[in-house]
Amino acid sequence: MAINDKNQLHFIKLVKNKNKSTIIELKILMLCDSEIITKLGNYVLLNQLGKGTFSVVYEARSIESGERFALKVLQKEKVKHDSLILFENELDILMRLSKHENVLSLVDAFETDEQLVIVTDYCDGGDLFSLIRQRGALSEFECKYIMKGLLKGLLQVH
Repeated sequence: MAINDKNQLHFIKLVKNKNKSTIIELKILMLCDSEIITKLGNYVLLNQLGKGTFSVVYEARSIESGERFALKVLQKEKVKHDSLILFENELDILMRLSKHENVLSLVDAFETDEQLVIVTDYCDGGDLFSLIRQRGALSEFECKYIMKGLLKGLLQVH
């Protein structure tokens, strides 16, 4: 769906009719940078965060709530038996982990005709490697803070 004046007029009409879920969807559509919007399940894909051998991770917004999430998407046509087992193991591990501030939480998981999708919390701080490359050496305090979070997360996982 492309963003255009027709969508904005439709949005104004929906505001008057108070159709909340469609209002949130149209707000998301109007806020996106690109002209072409990709929808996957109940989520609007905003941008690609990373790509691995078997999957692609996207930043996305929930159409219902407007919250940001990370969607890990595996194309079924590319799935080999080994990669499917890894994907199922990841899903199983996420399902077993309880909520913890230092471990991503599983929010949703679903499949379409073409994809398998895992939805997790979205962490917008970037990764540690990028931080070190950008800023150089970290202070002792920053290192202690990061290590404390890593260790607390590892304790939760094990």
